Amino acid sequence: MKQHLYHFHIPTFLIIASVVILSTMQLSACGRTENPEHKYFALEIPMGTPNQELSSLVINQGDSLTIDLSSDQHGTVHLHGYDIEQDIGPDMKTTLDLLAEATGKFKITFHPDKSHEEHGTLFESATLSSGKIFTFKLPTDFKGDMIPFHNHMHHGMTGIIKVLEKTMPLTTIEIKIQEDGSFRPNKVEVQRGAEILWHNSSSDRQRVVSGNSPTVEKTHSSHEDDENELLLTSLIVLPR
Repeated sequence: MKQHLYHFHIPTFLIIASVVILSTMQLSACGRTENPEHKYFALEIPMGTPNQELSSLVINQGDSLTIDLSSDQHGTVHLHGYDIEQDIGPDMKTTLDLLAEATGKFKITFHPDKSHEEHGTLFESATLSSGKIFTFKLPTDFKGDMIPFHNHMHHGMTGIIKVLEKTMPLTTIEIKIQEDGSFRPNKVEVQRGAEILWHNSSSDRQRVVSGNSPTVEKTHSSHEDDENELLLTSLIVLPR
């Protein structure tokens, strides 16, 4: 059995305000051969790189396939049709193996890990009376780059914690809860291991919870799951 080796660097996506931009670049095509072959691809999935076109991976029915995948963001890679899923992230490389029996065109997609956007996954304060403080220390092994939070007493009042990759001196970031329940500032940048402090500066009771507010979660749940998919490429299996 012949073995073919391919290695490609794939610039991929930048997500801004719920708009997914798919970035792609051309990979490979292969001709038909009489005997089954083993094909190998290595796909890298970095964030924030220029967007380019991406064509499909093409193999023949009966070929075996290995795809080594690496990513600087946690999530899941899914080969549709063959229904193969593999977890991936900065601290883990993953391999996708299959024998190409079914013919057709099958999407290979990436599902970013958004578990920290769910209500109360990371933190939830007690009800804070006037002048009280709630503190959360960001884990040093946190997996993600954005943490939404909201005021459970005023669902429309939200904020964002941006987690930076670069090394910074560990500091304590203070966020004040205003009289109307809003946050000041409502956007902060921190590094892993930093401490965030919410100070109830209002005269009323307040409560801070990580994740999207219930109104946002309800809106998100009405969308199809595949809207969170990022298309990496497609696998085309030709009849032999």
